[in-house]
Amino acid sequence: MSLKLTKMIQNEVAPMGVIALLLVSAFVTQSCTDANFAGGGAKALPVKRPPPKCKKPPCDSVPNLEDVNFSGDKKIEPIQNTKIWTATTNGVIKRFTIDGDKVTDTRIWKGGAQGTGGMRTYVTEGGFLGARFPNLYFIDPDVPGVIKSKNIGSNSQTCVASYMKDGQRYMIAAWGEGNYVEYPMDDKPPYAPKWDGAPSNKGQIKMGGNWGYSCFIDQTQKIFYSQFSHMAGIDLKTYTAANINATAPNAVFRSQTAGVSQYSAGATKKSYAMSGDPYGNVYNGAGYTSAYEKSSDSVWFSNHINSTIVVIDRKCLTTQNTCTNFTSYTPGVTIGPMSPLKDGRVVGAVRGSGDIYLMNLKDKSNLKSGLDVVKIGNADGVPYMYTDFTGATLYINESEQSFKPVDMPKFVPSKPIKTAVFKWVPTPASLAGNTSLEWKNIKLEARCYSNAQSKPAYEEVSTVQPSNLGTALNVSTCKEGKYQFVDVKLTQLNNASTLVGIDTISVGFTQ
Repeated sequence: MSLKLTKMIQNEVAPMGVIALLLVSAFVTQSCTDANFAGGGAKALPVKRPPPKCKKPPCDSVPNLEDVNFSGDKKIEPIQNTKIWTATTNGVIKRFTIDGDKVTDTRIWKGGAQGTGGMRTYVTEGGFLGARFPNLYFIDPDVPGVIKSKNIGSNSQTCVASYMKDGQRYMIAAWGEGNYVEYPMDDKPPYAPKWDGAPSNKGQIKMGGNWGYSCFIDQTQKIFYSQFSHMAGIDLKTYTAANINATAPNAVFRSQTAGVSQYSAGATKKSYAMSGDPYGNVYNGAGYTSAYEKSSDSVWFSNHINSTIVVIDRKCLTTQNTCTNFTSYTPGVTIGPMSPLKDGRVVGAVRGSGDIYLMNLKDKSNLKSGLDVVKIGNADGVPYMYTDFTGATLYINESEQSFKPVDMPKFVPSKPIKTAVFKWVPTPASLAGNTSLEWKNIKLEARCYSNAQSKPAYEEVSTVQPSNLGTALNVSTCKEGKYQFVDVKLTQLNNASTLVGIDTISVGFTQ
């Protein structure tokens, strides 16, 4: 402390608040703990000097990232993406909860989802949204046997989705020649549609044909795409027709590779069921059902009239005119509707038998490694349904990932971990040319442990650094030592939608 500051304190020349501020400034770079000062007009209490360096757990200072041994990046996924919903032509709706390959819970609703044509489905944050014209349907999974409905007067296939905008949850239904209706949804579980009142928006966009047969929603750009005889998109921020060539990066891309070219038709009409990915690309190959699988960064295609599953590297459908990273499988059953889970598996339903299967690449890093197919149940009817029945394209409000230090390329098991470091990467759309973005309205929690059967409670990480920096996981269980797992949990706060702007996360270590 300077001689001048010492004399100011002794003579009580400076106001007490200024003295406290100067004292904090003098010690803040030396201490992990707050200095003690008296309030009001009392004299300053003796200051306990900190130890020469921070003790465990580590301070908020971030190690040089070049010294951190990082894991491979993992794409964030919604935690609720573990439920499978099926809908049949005879009005039976089922929800399967799975753990591994086992169904741990099955719930059934019968007879209430009547209408014309197949069911267009969407798994919402708290339940299930469906449409069979002229009706919309919503199911709270915790209320047995009750299917709520709303007649919206639609007269053709009607596709649905849910999204979050400006802190409010919404749903949209689309049918006919550009018709759409939007309703707000409750902000508390089960987040049911508020369709007893007037819609929040309703209208028609000019498109020269019909949509509503299937759909995909880009949660980052807030663009809803749908197709039938024609393909169109609507900007949910302005309720105007979207310029697909500008909003979907692969809209005009066409592969030159035989065996891939017929699937690389991002804006082509009349797929059986379209899909898309978190980067805004749309997949709409004529006659096929498609599903994007994040873990392997691949797009899967099926055709309900044959038994072939085609798996193609996403880049082959977006940027690479010629490629070799694709393959086809014959799973032994004819898969119709498909929807991915968060762990690399894709759910497939058989239109004839109603059987439900889990399909999984033997090695997610190798599309040609082989396909495992496991039957988990039956829909109790013909599952004439699409487009999302697992929550694969829902906005993300909560995500959880686990990392293993032993998986790090330079990790030395005999040495203790000094610091565990968290790092995040924004989606390309949210990055928009910036080198860093701020962490906003998201809670980060972490825990470190060795016994997977006895996991400690999560603890919040108080401050998270921008995307170009690392954040020390300064929680009690991640102090210096040896442990085998690091879990991180991300939770959206304040009804914001910033979590959809995170593409990947990773955890690293210093030893």
